[in-house]
Amino acid sequence: MRQKNNSQIKSGAIISYAGIIISTVASLLYTPWMKNQIGDANYGLYTLVGSLVAIFMMDFGLSTSVTRFISKYRAENNEMQINNVMGYVFKLYIAIDVIISIVLIIVYLLIDNIYVGLSISERDTLKKIFLIFATYSVLAFPFTPLSGVLNAYEKFVWLKICELFQKLFAIFLTVVALLTDHGVVALVLMNAVSGIATILIKLWIIGKGKMIRPNFWIRDKVLLRELFGFSIWVTVLALAQRLIFNIAPSILGVTSTSIEIARFAPASQLEGYFFTFAYAINGLFMPMVARLDYNMDNRGIENIMIKVGKYQICVLGLLFAGICTIGTEFIELWMGSEYRISGICTVLLIAPSIFLYPQQIANTLLSIRNKIKYQAMSALIIGAINVGLSFVLTPQLGALGSSISICVAFLVNLVLLNIVYHKVLHLNLKQFYKVVYIRYVPPILLAIIITQFILRYITYSGWLWLLVKIVVCTTVYLMLLFMIGFSKEEKAQIISVIRKRLKK
Repeated sequence: MRQKNNSQIKSGAIISYAGIIISTVASLLYTPWMKNQIGDANYGLYTLVGSLVAIFMMDFGLSTSVTRFISKYRAENNEMQINNVMGYVFKLYIAIDVIISIVLIIVYLLIDNIYVGLSISERDTLKKIFLIFATYSVLAFPFTPLSGVLNAYEKFVWLKICELFQKLFAIFLTVVALLTDHGVVALVLMNAVSGIATILIKLWIIGKGKMIRPNFWIRDKVLLRELFGFSIWVTVLALAQRLIFNIAPSILGVTSTSIEIARFAPASQLEGYFFTFAYAINGLFMPMVARLDYNMDNRGIENIMIKVGKYQICVLGLLFAGICTIGTEFIELWMGSEYRISGICTVLLIAPSIFLYPQQIANTLLSIRNKIKYQAMSALIIGAINVGLSFVLTPQLGALGSSISICVAFLVNLVLLNIVYHKVLHLNLKQFYKVVYIRYVPPILLAIIITQFILRYITYSGWLWLLVKIVVCTTVYLMLLFMIGFSKEEKAQIISVIRKRLKK
């Protein structure tokens, strides 16, 4: 069983990374073309409405609850409670969906009064695409728990295939819509179609596997209290997280212009790719961590945290070094010289994540131990910091001001969460810092400095020369990682693997 689960994790991770690479490359190729087809202003509106609807379309903690409770009850071999939980969850989703529909209708009616920084024609376009986004979101919302079910049952391969399908199908439909000159409205509609198709596939997978049989007649006050107790704090967390990236375009729409929203969009998009790489394997470990916690194996959890943290910081370090050294040049070639500021914005958005994302296992343990309220309180604090700073900085600095605000908020979040991991979860963070941060951060910083020095002598520009610079950055980073990052044992393992490959 354990070998099968490990195989699922490895296969899920491979598909996840392959999907990320394919969808990222495809998206990077078509985004500038899409921007040119619909115009900078409409591109800004497209970004704005997506973030606006996302503010309201949270799952109120129930999706995370699904994964957490199913993983917990699977560890206890309690199938009846799994079906009881799902009965409550689906009924709650439907009830919440009705409330969200009312809220979205009110927002739609108040668009003219909220986004005074936009022109009349821009607000008219915003209303049209908001209506499509909102309608799809309301229809799709009750099916949000499906990913949590697949994740909890360790169907990682199917889950990652579904995610890859949705991204590629959306890109395909978007290209078709733009080639036929249907504009930004059709662009939004195609995204909705791909989302609905993915939901149908997930329903088929779950139905075929007979994973759950929701008990809609359940009357268990203890279970309902436990479900609500966990979900309320995840709801607070979700609300607070909306005060970071999702609210940024709306604040820019109030204090600045649609052009500044458009300039923030590439930075936010690249940060999204960075986040996707970081979290590609995160959900794969929740069932395993749940089993270890059920067996009170805190040492085992710490070992997994260190292993995953080392792997994450090595991968993310390469991406961060690349963005710091050639990110601005890449965005200029990708989006145009008027988006140069987006390169600096990208560095600001992802800098704190180098320290935050390698700690994902500790974050997962918060959910499993029902200590999510501490993460939620931290998110409320940083959300308030971000909103306050944004309104101060964005009128003068636009997208750059928004990025500075988010960077400061994330740094505060890093400090607060580490206090929680140490004081509440009682994790040995000293060992984690020593093995992960102290060992691997220096090669990242040195790679950035040395690469910047080398690139001063490569004055040519263009996509071909950008590729050359990427190779230079990657080579410098890997050499430094091997020389001063890896331990003697890790170096010996790598050399052994290379020798075996060469013999074959």
